[in-house]
Amino acid sequence: MRAQLPRLPGPEFFADPRHSIAAEGGDSILSYDPETQAGFIYSRRAGTWQITAPVAFETWVVLARLLGLTIGDSEDARRWFRACCPRPEGDNVVDFIPPADTRH
Repeated sequence: MRAQLPRLPGPEFFADPRHSIAAEGGDSILSYDPETQAGFIYSRRAGTWQITAPVAFETWVVLARLLGLTIGDSEDARRWFRACCPRPEGDNVVDFIPPADTRH
């Protein structure tokens, strides 16, 4: 019996910092490749990878949230989001990264 492995990005993907961001707390690194529809979670503490593919970005984000992973609002977070989800337009769009609290 043979199974088709999912298509995964090459090493150049991981060399590009636009595709990865540290989760709050810094223990996990989140990466998503929209071209191959592959999501990656690297646990620094455990030294392990969780790879999910193929998966839509929206579904992968839900998985990350269920695992307790979040990212704060920052320019890096917005850059990462644009790289992962380049077309967040249309009627069915919600904020994944909530706007920064502008109250002082």
